[in-house]
Amino acid sequence: MGEALIKGLGRDKSAFQIGIFDTNKERTAVIKKNYKVAILKTVLEINEYEICILAIKPQTVHEVIGELSSFLKKNVLLVSIAAGLTIGFYKKYFPQNRIARVMPNTPALINQGMSGICFSADCSLQHKKIVSKIFENVGDILPIEEKLMNSVTALSGSGPAYFFYFADVFAREALEIGLNYNDALHLISKTMLGAAQMILRNKQTPAELVSMVTSPKGTTEAALKVLQASEISAIIKDTLLGAKKRAEELSKNI
Repeated sequence: MGEALIKGLGRDKSAFQIGIFDTNKERTAVIKKNYKVAILKTVLEINEYEICILAIKPQTVHEVIGELSSFLKKNVLLVSIAAGLTIGFYKKYFPQNRIARVMPNTPALINQGMSGICFSADCSLQHKKIVSKIFENVGDILPIEEKLMNSVTALSGSGPAYFFYFADVFAREALEIGLNYNDALHLISKTMLGAAQMILRNKQTPAELVSMVTSPKGTTEAALKVLQASEISAIIKDTLLGAKKRAEELSKNI
């Protein structure tokens, strides 16, 4: 995700100055080769920047945050993209710093990301604008109340994996109706993409769009009857609840 943000900011003609610090030297060498960034030799150099994006996993946060809190200047705006970690959690370590909490997703790698975003109460309008601009460079943003961020994580943060899974299942099962896997994967992927674009671009509700495709006693109606009989709504509900519960556990266990 850190690389996706670097790539997106590189497209911005307002020329953000980007520095990165990572203990993985091989990884930083690759980033340096592919993007216009500065490689920070020590974590202290973070204080030379206005914003620090913590592109870390929640399980590794304590390896980073203890040291960072010992020297980070109060004027540096902290941006967290870790699932489950609240603004209140960061405020314990950085009481004087402004905090932004963002939940992006992996389509940010191709500039099609979706990011939920919220801010600590002490963030100014300018802070909000600059953080929003960063994530708008890799897709769309949705400002949202922090109490809903774990729900955002469950829906759009983890969401790409659901669709990757669906596409794979459809492509594999299409072998039973005579298609090969690659052709089926192409067909279902383009269909998912086109259907999503119709939802976003049209004024009709998804239910109305379903009606547009469904003819009485036709093939779509036959397929939908199978879906509706399979309790797929309950399965999806349980999927979202499972992801949300895990995000809440990450917050409590850290």
